[in-house]
Amino acid sequence: KEVIKARKTAMQLRETSLMLKDTPGTEPLRKKADKIADDFKSWEEDIVQNKSQSNDDVINFVNKLTADYIFLKGELDSNTPYVPEGHKKQFDVLHNQWLALKGRKEKLEKEVVELNADISKANIGRIIL
Repeated sequence: KEVIKARKTAMQLRETSLMLKDTPGTEPLRKKADKIADDFKSWEEDIVQNKSQSNDDVINFVNKLTADYIFLKGELDSNTPYVPEGHKKQFDVLHNQWLALKGRKEKLEKEVVELNADISKANIGRIIL
């Protein structure tokens, strides 16, 4: 859900940059929009491995956080009647990674709010003729 939301936001940022392309004096806004979109893409790449196309691709491309969570869940779904200590530690490691990534995303969302304010201050409407 968060990754899809990030993708949609990045797409809107790219569209905004493209929309402002021929508007004089908007180069700083365009650069800011493009940078934030790039940062969202980087954030996504730290969460999911989009390059994998088949099961053999795990050799070629490193799994990311979501795959590690799914693997751990699979291990915990076994018939073992207790949660091993190693699994608890791995969950803590993954959870801390997620908290750091969540913090990065929240920072990016604040940057989007600031960009929206900058666009409004520049008196640029939603539709540019």
